[in-house]
Amino acid sequence: MGFPLDFFPVLFAVPRVVGWLAHWRQMMLQEGGVKIWRPRQIYVGAGKRDYVPVDKRVAVEGPKLTPSKVFHSGITKRKNLASFTGKVAARL
Repeated sequence: MGFPLDFFPVLFAVPRVVGWLAHWRQMMLQEGGVKIWRPRQIYVGAGKRDYVPVDKRVAVEGPKLTPSKVFHSGITKRKNLASFTGKVAARL
């Protein structure tokens, strides 16, 4: 459209602000006042912890406590389907 790059933040923010204001207005006009938008999140973990350097940290074992490896070939699903050459059997 030919806009200068300096306009990008403004062109990105203005439509969002309009959406936020429309949402706020809709919430304010509801019967019974303003409803809760999001549940409150309260941190219940340790308040302060000592810093442990990365090379001195101990891995935590157990279910869902360590990150699992995710295989990603770099090929999107769409490209993978487009390059599929096998025969698909109809299942009814």
